[in-house]
Amino acid sequence: MFRADITDSGSWPLIFELKNAPACYLANGPYLRTSSVFNDCPVYAQITRLELLKEKGNLKQFIDNTALESFLLSTAQNFGHESLRAGERLLVRNPEKNGWLVQSVSAYRGFSKREGSCGFHVLNIPDNIPNGTDMPKNSATCFADLSSDHEQLITEACGAELISHKFGASDFHSGSRFCFSFGSRRVARPVVRPGTGYKPNVTSHQQCHTDSKTEHDGADAMWKEDGKVDWNSDAFRLSYMSTLSVDELQNCCRTRNIQLPVYCEDHEKTEQSQKDELIFLLGNWLETNATTIPVPSNMLDGASALFAFFTRTALGVPCSVQAGSRDWSSLKLRIPIGTAVLFRFDFLHHGWRCSSADGYPAGVELPVHFRAHFYLLSSKLSALPMANFEALLEFLSVSSLESMDVATQLLMLECLQTFVPWAKPYEDKNFTLKPLDDFAKSREYTLFESQEALDDYCKRQNHPDEE
Repeated sequence: MFRADITDSGSWPLIFELKNAPACYLANGPYLRTSSVFNDCPVYAQITRLELLKEKGNLKQFIDNTALESFLLSTAQNFGHESLRAGERLLVRNPEKNGWLVQSVSAYRGFSKREGSCGFHVLNIPDNIPNGTDMPKNSATCFADLSSDHEQLITEACGAELISHKFGASDFHSGSRFCFSFGSRRVARPVVRPGTGYKPNVTSHQQCHTDSKTEHDGADAMWKEDGKVDWNSDAFRLSYMSTLSVDELQNCCRTRNIQLPVYCEDHEKTEQSQKDELIFLLGNWLETNATTIPVPSNMLDGASALFAFFTRTALGVPCSVQAGSRDWSSLKLRIPIGTAVLFRFDFLHHGWRCSSADGYPAGVELPVHFRAHFYLLSSKLSALPMANFEALLEFLSVSSLESMDVATQLLMLECLQTFVPWAKPYEDKNFTLKPLDDFAKSREYTLFESQEALDDYCKRQNHPDEE
């Protein structure tokens, strides 16, 4: 874990504050100096309300100055890994040692124990800008796009400012030792217990899903027509409305011309009841304004593949149903060993269960329930199948690493979410599915009415001369 360096040693300040950075990068707020060093300079970790107020070992208990406590409470952002799946932000010195970069801990290369590139980052705050440039002095830049090969960052000028504060070790209790909830490396801990059997458990079918969104829901409206990030947009906030304040929710409503509720003078309202009502209004707006993402004209713009490394590997696909029906049944798309089935991101499918109930002879079930899933991603960032903007930033952070440990590989997979076509996704605990025939028509699917029809079609594709 990152350990705070609460001392007065060294020439670098104990606390930096980042202001006026684009809100979508979740980078504003205070940063505390840690004992870690990269490019010969200390690494600073962002102080969120989670770190400040967490149940055990929070930072607030070590503070011995009311001014510092008030400053942190008023500037620390209200998110963390318990409420928002966000990559914790770090402030690191750039390789040229003439400025600071803001990046997710997922992109941090401090564990390499060597100087060099900092990898993917969302902000660059230089110490100063040389004369003769078109940029104003101390102009910061933010991430806007990547080159087509995803090797070079494309940036734009923004108004971010890095401010050093004069708080020091004397503002903390003597001997304070604080550790952040995250460190320089992610760790995957096994859960197996020695001495137990390791035979794979019988499994059930997965939920039928797609590998990408099929509707613009408002929360992914973070892109301009030229493909660059619209970093002035507040659409990213709609992915974690429960963590927003009443003021932030009201601003989201105003941006979308949603009429705010009017209360009578004698109406008793709590902050939580106000938040619940505003979240309800925004949810209705998202549902009403959802628009269908166009069907890809070229499957290679984004596709999935399922490989068969074991016999009896199969993909579940929906069977055609009567109009208006939400009762889906599955057909078994068999994948011959050594081959793969290729399908669009927006195709409904599920992993087929591993069970002798499917007709496997006793003792010859799949030795391992293993399905190698391959994603063919487009170089267009807005087309990547991510649940929200923050997941995209995490994916790019991980992708910038030269190598990945097991935990980081799991994080990359976690960023690639699947999507279920719920009828009312913004209604709490409503798990009603859309009518299959309507959904299939909107995505231009051809569904088969029986297992026999699907098998015959596959046979004709593999052996066209037998027709």
